[in-house]
Amino acid sequence: VLSLKNMVDMVVIVKRAEYRQQLKARKDK
Repeated sequence: VLSLKNMVDMVVIVKRAEYRQQLKARKDK
């Protein structure tokens, strides 16, 4: 079972990746 800190780290990484992709998509338009 993941510890709470591991889950928080994972959420942060995912959110950061999504944010970066949104910026890239906006730039490409």
